[in-house]
Amino acid sequence: MKIGSWIGLGALAVLCGQAFAQTPLPITNGSFEQDDAIFGGVLGYNVLPGADVDTTHARTGVRSMSLGPTALNNFVGFTTDIVNIYLPTRPYYDPSIDWYGGNIHATMWYLIPEGESVVGGGGGLKLDVKLFNQNYATLDGAWDIQGTTGGQWVKYEVVWNKADMKQKVWINATENCDGGCFINNGPPPYGVPPYPSRVKVTPGRWGGESGGGAGTNSIYIDDLSVVQDHSCPADYNGDDLVDDSDFVIFVPSYNNLIDFRADLNGDGLTDDADFSLFASAYNDLICAP
Repeated sequence: MKIGSWIGLGALAVLCGQAFAQTPLPITNGSFEQDDAIFGGVLGYNVLPGADVDTTHARTGVRSMSLGPTALNNFVGFTTDIVNIYLPTRPYYDPSIDWYGGNIHATMWYLIPEGESVVGGGGGLKLDVKLFNQNYATLDGAWDIQGTTGGQWVKYEVVWNKADMKQKVWINATENCDGGCFINNGPPPYGVPPYPSRVKVTPGRWGGESGGGAGTNSIYIDDLSVVQDHSCPADYNGDDLVDDSDFVIFVPSYNNLIDFRADLNGDGLTDDADFSLFASAYNDLICAP
């Protein structure tokens, strides 16, 4: 069944009072106060070269993370991974944050001391969408933290929309390897389903062109947190409603059939079974909290 248009479901969009009903995700040690007693390092994080614990600056507690200067085309940061206990000597890191299908909100606070202005090597956040440790998509940050904060802590937040996340997975699955990656129930890297179900957040600095080149001085990070909006599968654009804007996203996938971006029943296709599920959610309009 192909659709050119859908008549008779022109429900008006109503703002939802629970538009950001969020579920905390398991960020471990968000203020970096604890060390890992078993594997060493900072509990809950994989700290990359150039990043380290700092005790001279702290927004809460007595510690923060320092992101040192970056060389040209070099990355400095730390990731929300945990050491895989079955392969501790590799080391092999697994993302510990489950993704339930909603928008992802990541917040951190940063400080640049007065007189130690950061030029180049911009700071920011990036997100990796994964199935266990297999990367399905990367959404880079803006790398726009530079200059100085005069020694004051400044809040920094990035929101990754689930529609953008699914779009990036779709591009990787169908285009980035000449179509050879898209095999339903196929092997990694991008056999979908199974769909990605975890995310990894990386505060860091990038010394590439998008980060202003090689960087100077240090950026201090504290109080990292990650939350996600509750899952509402038929809300494709992440505004907490199922309305005409979602229908516009649904139709191309439905007409294409094998386009999994609008798949609601998890079989890797967008077909009549998904149409029935979408119609029911469309009639309800507001996502249930």
